Amino acid sequence: MKKLLSSRGETIVETLTSIALLALAMAILATMLTAAYRLDKSAEEEEERLSAALRSAELFTNTVGSKNITITSDSGSVSVGVEAYGEPNSSLRTYKK
Repeated sequence: MKKLLSSRGETIVETLTSIALLALAMAILATMLTAAYRLDKSAEEEEERLSAALRSAELFTNTVGSKNITITSDSGSVSVGVEAYGEPNSSLRTYKK
C-alpha cells in the first residue's frame, strides 16, 4: 500500500523495464507481420500459377505433348492417341483425342 500512497512516481529502473518490454512486444509484432506478408505473397503466387494451369488445361491452349493411352476391357484393348494440354511445370492436364 505504501507505493499507492506515495507521491514520488516511478523509478528509472521501472521505466526502463517497461520500455524494454514494450520494445520486445513491438519486435515480436513486426516479426509476425513480416511472416504473414511473406506467406500471403507466396500464396498469391501459387494461386496464380494454379489458375494459369487450370486456364490452359480448360481452354486447350498449351500443348504439352502427345500420348498414347491403352484402354483395356473384357473384350480386348484399344490404343488411342491423345494430346495433353496444360502448363509445362504443372501436373494439371487435360487430354483431347
